[in-house]
Amino acid sequence: MTVEASITINASKAAVWAATTDIANLAQLLSTVLRIEVVSRPATGLEGLKWKETRMLFGKEATVEKWITEAKENEYYTTRAEQDGFVFITTNRVSGGDGNVTLTGIHETLPQGFVAKLKSLPMVLFKGVIKKAILQDLNDVKKAVEGIDWEPIDRKELDVLIADGLARAPAEHQTLFNGVAIEPAKWRLTPWGDMGGGFWAVAVMEDRVLWYNDIEEGFNVSRFEINGTIPSTEYWCNQSELHHAIPALAGQPQGKFGPPQPL
Repeated sequence: MTVEASITINASKAAVWAATTDIANLAQLLSTVLRIEVVSRPATGLEGLKWKETRMLFGKEATVEKWITEAKENEYYTTRAEQDGFVFITTNRVSGGDGNVTLTGIHETLPQGFVAKLKSLPMVLFKGVIKKAILQDLNDVKKAVEGIDWEPIDRKELDVLIADGLARAPAEHQTLFNGVAIEPAKWRLTPWGDMGGGFWAVAVMEDRVLWYNDIEEGFNVSRFEINGTIPSTEYWCNQSELHHAIPALAGQPQGKFGPPQPL
């Protein structure tokens, strides 16, 4: 039995994808999810991520172990669960363009064995209930993503922050910054920077770039290999002012706050 439902979301595709793949925090996103316990994480990507999910189902708590079997970034991921002689396959798909994103949920119930097949016969009567549950999840995502009141910082605001930070920096740090400063430009940092078209990079020294995280409102220093791109493993959430971040550009040790766990 297959049940499918879709909704349209007025947000960026990257924002919708980030919300739906933030598995560890699904209990904060989806109203019917009570608890998430991550069992194992892959070294990279989504495939292989496994967790225990507890939901309210027909008025009772139900826990099932799920894992991601297939995923294509910014397009879809598929999960599998096995319980009571059934295999449950769920696919979450993101399509369309920014401002007109289609989020689709597809749920398949596959009976395994003769007894499970007998039990599956009455389940056809519950197709409407299952579709309603899928739509509840989709609308929870829509509410959360469309409710984000955030705009990327513009160049004028950035210039003010830079000027203020330099004014507070000691002379040697001002000299350091002025010697390696670049014309501010948006550097790619997927997926977090996608909503704002990238993050503003303001200085480069060897393999280090000083950039402004306008989601967390702070300057950070990251290592890079390709000019114009900051690796996703180098996303930091420091809320440092410029004069506090400049020393890290020269290679001095810097405390780093990592990203929210999308997994």
